[in-house]
Amino acid sequence: SGDNRYAYVADLGNDKIWIYNFDRAEGKLSAHAQKFVELKEGAGPRHMSFAKNGIYAYSINELNSTVSVFRVKENGGLELIQNISSLPDSYKNKNSAADIHLHPDGKFLYASNRGHNSIAVFEINAETGKLSNVDFVPVAGKTPRNFAISPYGKYLYAASQDTGNITTYSINPDTGKLKIHQELFEIKTPVCLEFVK
Repeated sequence: SGDNRYAYVADLGNDKIWIYNFDRAEGKLSAHAQKFVELKEGAGPRHMSFAKNGIYAYSINELNSTVSVFRVKENGGLELIQNISSLPDSYKNKNSAADIHLHPDGKFLYASNRGHNSIAVFEINAETGKLSNVDFVPVAGKTPRNFAISPYGKYLYAASQDTGNITTYSINPDTGKLKIHQELFEIKTPVCLEFVK
């Protein structure tokens, strides 16, 4: 968590997110009063992102291609408040969701789809933390396993593992929508992108 008081573990195989107290001084974890929050069977939580205000958390679920929204309780526990698909309703083929990141301004959330080969764009309701879909943007490649947003929120970079390229998008600060910014950058089997401060 942003205040370094709690740690959360996405357990894809058991469809749970485990919750721990974190002792920063000792670097130790201990069991939380709420041991876990359980997701729908077959969801497969993979990665999580937290709102800057610490009130909401978001999980990308690999196996059923959904995003789960949680309210973070004062004691660090989690309350599930929404599940929303990372795919358009019209898509019926195989997919596995991969990565999830919030825009630095906290207004938008992005998730990647392997199979649909897209970045899902969501707007975050500032009052409730819940999501509404804005767009599904194709990546110029296959299997966008990972993506990263530049520190000031101007660009999104999507790494397509199976076609060996990175797509660069500019981010509309008002709508959160993505627009291809430059030609593809070719790199063999990209699986993770990180910004170094």
